[in-house]
Amino acid sequence: IKVIEGLEGCESLTKLDLTLNFISDIDSVVSLRANVHLESLHLVGDGCTSVAGYRSYVAHMLPQLLTLDGDEILKSERISARQEEPVIMDKVVEAAIVEREKERIKEEMIGRGIDPFPAKFNEKGERVYGHTPEERIQILREDEEQRKRQEKATKDASTFSNLTSELNAKPVRLSAEEEMAKYGRLLLRNEGKVNFRLDEDEQKVTILTVEPGKYISTSAINIDLQPTYVRIIIKDKLLQLVFTRDVCVEKVKVERSSTTGQLKLTVPVSLATNGTKYDFDSPAAEEPEGSKTEGKAAPNTAQPTKKAAAPSSSGDILLPTSIPKTFLKETSTTRTTNSSEEATAPT
Repeated sequence: IKVIEGLEGCESLTKLDLTLNFISDIDSVVSLRANVHLESLHLVGDGCTSVAGYRSYVAHMLPQLLTLDGDEILKSERISARQEEPVIMDKVVEAAIVEREKERIKEEMIGRGIDPFPAKFNEKGERVYGHTPEERIQILREDEEQRKRQEKATKDASTFSNLTSELNAKPVRLSAEEEMAKYGRLLLRNEGKVNFRLDEDEQKVTILTVEPGKYISTSAINIDLQPTYVRIIIKDKLLQLVFTRDVCVEKVKVERSSTTGQLKLTVPVSLATNGTKYDFDSPAAEEPEGSKTEGKAAPNTAQPTKKAAAPSSSGDILLPTSIPKTFLKETSTTRTTNSSEEATAPT
């Protein structure tokens, strides 16, 4: 900042800190008269502070100030400034003329292609900078060049260093779509090396049992279930499994043991995969295959019955009803059959 200007509209301004800027023209402080609530002003390190009578001039021109550069303005200073006003004003005008002449010479040298601030070095050969806007910009440029050189040196490091950084780099986890596009299929992954069991032997359901650990919070487990695969993230460790048959995601049943922490997913097989629709309302579908009724002819076996009509109100899929007691949720079903509904086998 070279000139104090544009602050007239800041009516509530009480403190202004312009330390270590480039304000050389002390006349610019007159613009702060409009800030009637201004109480503290800091100009330490600016060129205007070297002008003779600087403090008396600021105290006289800004009567609302209470402190200048951290020091309280005494009443005696204001009286002295008022008495010496003509002398102080002459010094300020002279200093302003000198500063304007310096600016003119500097701009003229730059226009001719001459560096107005040639490099200076101390006895140790170290570069010494002055307190000017141009040299401040030069410092930033040199720092930027040094940073680029360091980056280039890092890139040109030995092959062993580059190899070490690549080995230590954390691999980026691919999404399911990215993995399919890269490998053409989903890979089996178990980053956390957790114990699991995928049971697909059941005709109607697929059961996945995972052992994430007893003390793993449920909030640290994220499950992404899709018709062909499941992705379970346990504390940022991925378990990815692929099903051999499509499942019905809408009817999944998730349970978590309160004693062992075991996680169990029970999901029915998709009807489109089986190509068969089950009628669980009929007695034959609920009785195990090959069972017999004592004293009567054997009823129809429990083979799936194809139906062309709409699915029954009880649903097309019946989830397993035998759930271990250790799980939080327990389900059970009871079937009662009236003797009048049982058909006697023909003789």
